[in-house]
Order: sequence, then C-alpha cells, then structure tokens
Amino acid sequence: FLDEIGDMPADLQAALLRVLQDREIKPLGGGAPRTVDVRIIAASNKDLELAMARAEFRQDLYFRLNVLPLRVPPLRERPEDQPYLLQHFMAREAARLGAPAKTFPRETMEVLAGYAWPGNVRELENLVKHVLVAAPGPAVAPADLPARLRAPRPEEEGPAAPAPADPFAGHTWESLERAYLTRLLERRHWNISAAAREAGVNRSTFDSRLKRLGIRKN
Repeated sequence: FLDEIGDMPADLQAALLRVLQDREIKPLGGGAPRTVDVRIIAASNKDLELAMARAEFRQDLYFRLNVLPLRVPPLRERPEDQPYLLQHFMAREAARLGAPAKTFPRETMEVLAGYAWPGNVRELENLVKHVLVAAPGPAVAPADLPARLRAPRPEEEGPAAPAPADPFAGHTWESLERAYLTRLLERRHWNISAAAREAGVNRSTFDSRLKRLGIRKN
C-alpha cells in the first residue's frame, strides 16, 4: 500500500514504473535482480490527472496504477460513518492504553456531525486519542472536545456578508479545461508545441488532451 503517491518524487516514480513493468527489484547492496509478484494499492488526495497535466506525475505510471479506481468521499460527506469509526478507534486505543473506553452521547455526536473534518479520518482518529486522555468522565461531553470542533456552524453565526460571485459557477472540469487549452492555442496562434510548453507539459500529453476534448482549429 503506497499512501499519498501523488507526492512521490520523480526518480521514485520511474523506479516504481520499472518494478511494475519488469516485476524485478534490485536490493540495495545486492548484485542480481530479484523477481517479485506484488499487487500495488495506491492512494492520493491529489488530482493525479491535474498533476499529469502539470508534469508533476508520470502519465505512464498513472495508467499502470489506474486499473480499478475507487473514490473514497471525505469524512464530511459521510457523517453516517462517524459513529462506527469512533467506536473502532476508541476500542483500539483503549485496549492499547489499558484504559476503559469512553462513549459519545447524542449531543456530542451532533457537534461532531457539524464539523467539516479537514483532516479526514486521521483527524477523527487523533480526536479519539485526545478525549481518551483529556475527558474526565466515562462519556465525552461537548465541552471535552477541542475548541475548533465546537465552533458554531456558519448558519448559526447570523447573516453573512454577500459572497463574491463564483467565477467557476456553471462550469464543469471539462468546460474549464477546454476554455484554458483553447485560450492557450489562440495566444500561441495554434502552435501546439509552444502552447504545450506554456502549459508545462510535453507535446504528446497536450495533443492527447486536445483529441479527447475534440479541440481543433476551424
């Protein structure tokens, strides 16, 4: 399991690609390569297609790994999972510390359900470790939670100032990409090589995106 593979340096990406293609590794300090039979599970919180467009992730490695893609929604989009995850982490950490497990009453769960969880499941796991030590009673009260989790929701703070117009409203990822590539090509007088350089990708990658989006000079 390779976590946060989108942060892998370019030289390691090349090395991993060789392993997947040749099914061989060469141990450090060893002479002969060794055949391996492995199945790779990789995860990333980055948009790897965007990383490819920016030449930050190898296209050939991406398509080697992208056999069965699974999107795991962020924790804020699945509040129904929170009670099960809390029970799991609480049981595990309590057993590790040799301490009695604590419970989360309804009022505490309501507070947690309204939190955005920017750190996802890892943040929830760390919360369990915190309250197991810091909460004085057998049940975790809302007052036992860190202050950032108890902050009022936006709708509870009163009327908000008018938000600026969203420049991306009404657009899809594909429409934005088409507009960006077309603007590049027009600025470069439809010189594909020059437009690809300005976008920071190689010409073959740029050309494949044009074909996929059906962009061509009229």
